[in-house]
Amino acid sequence: MEPSRTGNTAMPPPYALVLAGALFKKRVRGIGADGAGARSREKAIREKVVDDLRGREDSLRERETALAAREEEHGRKSAELALRLQELAVRESRLKDRSGEGAAAAGRAGEHHLPPDSDTPEEQERLVKALEHRLAGARARHDELRRKTGARGRLAETIAAYRSSGYVVSRLEGLGDLSPAELERALDKFEREAALLGPLAARCDALDRAVEKEAESLRARCNDPDAVAEIENGIQELERQVKARRERLRERMERWRSGGFSLARLEKLAGAGLVALEEAATRYEEDLEVLRLFGEKLDALEPSAKQGASRLVPLLKDPDNIPALEKEFLAIEKQAGVRRQEFLELYEKWRSEGVLVEPLDKVLTADLPAMRSAFLRFDEDLHRLRALAERASRLDASFATRVAALRPGLRDPAQLQVVEKAVREMEEEAGKAPAAPARRGRAPPPKVVAAPKEPPAPPQKVEARAVAAPVQPAAGEAAPAGNPQAELSAEIAAAEAAIKELELKGIDPAAAFNLLKLGKSFNRSKNLAKALLYAKKARETAIAMKK
Repeated sequence: MEPSRTGNTAMPPPYALVLAGALFKKRVRGIGADGAGARSREKAIREKVVDDLRGREDSLRERETALAAREEEHGRKSAELALRLQELAVRESRLKDRSGEGAAAAGRAGEHHLPPDSDTPEEQERLVKALEHRLAGARARHDELRRKTGARGRLAETIAAYRSSGYVVSRLEGLGDLSPAELERALDKFEREAALLGPLAARCDALDRAVEKEAESLRARCNDPDAVAEIENGIQELERQVKARRERLRERMERWRSGGFSLARLEKLAGAGLVALEEAATRYEEDLEVLRLFGEKLDALEPSAKQGASRLVPLLKDPDNIPALEKEFLAIEKQAGVRRQEFLELYEKWRSEGVLVEPLDKVLTADLPAMRSAFLRFDEDLHRLRALAERASRLDASFATRVAALRPGLRDPAQLQVVEKAVREMEEEAGKAPAAPARRGRAPPPKVVAAPKEPPAPPQKVEARAVAAPVQPAAGEAAPAGNPQAELSAEIAAAEAAIKELELKGIDPAAAFNLLKLGKSFNRSKNLAKALLYAKKARETAIAMKK
């Protein structure tokens, strides 16, 4: 027998078994009945053949079972391959639909046809490999097409998203002709630059209010990725400007500190913005000018008053002491006004007596020390004239005509030398020249000046109002009521006009000019109440000086 495909010995066919049995029977009959031994051997041979046949039958059944199992496994694999073929065909059809390929694309040049269907596993494996090869090619073509269409789609989505957020996308609108790789790089660069605009906008918002307008201009451009470099440079420039202005402000403060002035007011604003610091520094500088004027007033006081006001000197180093200084100087000026009023009353008394007081007119608005000195000299000369009048009245009648001619000079201290010479000559002629009287010392203050022989006339207040009472503006200079700024402007204009008149008359307007300057300083610092007060004082002082 030939070996089978599995390598086992094949079972004999049925006719061979029948022939073997017939031959066995013939042999047994030829032997005859030789006894029991022959029968036992025959029985043994028969049993052996039966056992051998049964074993071969069992082996055959096992082979049939194995073949059935192989056929079942083959069927299962065939079903799996058929299912895979079906899935591959569906996927290929979908890929073709996506890539725009139709049934006609299957016959393109260089593309292999699929092998025919077969029931054998080997042929089915080849079919699967061919389908997988075609699927890989279709996938590659699909990926390339997706890259092309994907870049364009990303461009459209990026433009729509950034435009809806308020960004300038003019740069993106001109990128349609780029290759997918170049387009991806351009989109990545745009998104990186757009991401920088948020921090730049925050830096613009954090800039000092001193450069608020410039910062707002840069902030308005923080939606344009093309302007990133310009915005960055602009922010750096504004930061440099703020730093430079702060440095200049620090130098001014150091200069004031080196001058001995207190900076407590400004040091409280160390953490404030630049605008607040500069405004505070401007007001501080204006207050320093006020302190300077107070210092000039203190220096102009007469010695007795200056000695009492020496306690005010330390206050001149701190602008916060201005209210206290104003109160103190108001008291000093009030006292000076009382003394000035006394001089004015004496002035009116002399004029009512017929004394020529015109030489005193120019000192009526002068500082109190100058006014006091002029009045003391005038009073001394007037006493000497009265002494000369007394001496002339004792001359005999022969000198009556000459004495009468001297009477006008006896009312004019400016004629003291002339009158004194004439009286001396008449006394020498009369032989009655007495010894020359010693020159009197300084007269006491006006309150203790000896009164004339006749009762003094009641003091007149006509000229006193030039100093004691405020001078009202002329009808053309009246300020509109209810508008402080308009009222202040009118007062300043009136004061400037009065000062100009003083200059035209050759009168030094320094006192009125300093008051007006102080009023303008308070106007710049928006302190309208004090500005109006000093403007009125300047106008009143100028009007008084004109008289």
